[in-house]
Amino acid sequence: MKRLLIIFLFSSILISGCNNDISDKRIEADNRKEVPKYTDSFINAEQDKIIGDLKFGMSEKEAKKEMEKFDPPYEPGHKKSIGNFDYDFIRAKYDSNKLYSIILSITLGKWDNFDELRNLIEPKFGKPDSDKVEWQRDSCNYQHRILWTIGKKEIEIFNEISDCKTSLTFIEIYLPDIQHKVYEREEQIKNKVKDSLTNAAKNVF
Repeated sequence: MKRLLIIFLFSSILISGCNNDISDKRIEADNRKEVPKYTDSFINAEQDKIIGDLKFGMSEKEAKKEMEKFDPPYEPGHKKSIGNFDYDFIRAKYDSNKLYSIILSITLGKWDNFDELRNLIEPKFGKPDSDKVEWQRDSCNYQHRILWTIGKKEIEIFNEISDCKTSLTFIEIYLPDIQHKVYEREEQIKNKVKDSLTNAAKNVF
């Protein structure tokens, strides 16, 4: 009987120790969980904003009125600018008369360092979620994409250099879900037109 009691007590201690070890590991795992980059209140406040008073979902008429504040008609010697940087033109995209994308085209020659452009965004939104550089082998062509995701919107800086001469740089602030749907819809239309032309050509012969 004593022997059974000793075995029982010893087993209980082992089980208790294992449970404590499991609990400790769970606590450690919980502590290692990544802290969200943005708070919910920050996301709710920022995800509908574009630049200035421009917001996603505005009608074309509303958006054009707001864009006039930083995209005035061309005047000799006048520079278009937002904050501390100049840009060449601004392009807006709409879906069902609702604004879902703004693109600012920038001449990289205005910048001594591409990182200056990046540093305009990092103070507010932190380190980017994606930062990729792609070089084409045995050439002077390269692409650099930097991306931030804030709730339902994304901010992308894109820089492309071709033959070590031509440079294209832009900032796009957009809703990726809507952009993807628009792209898919346009592809479907293109395919229908292509099939229609193919069938028309077959009927000629």
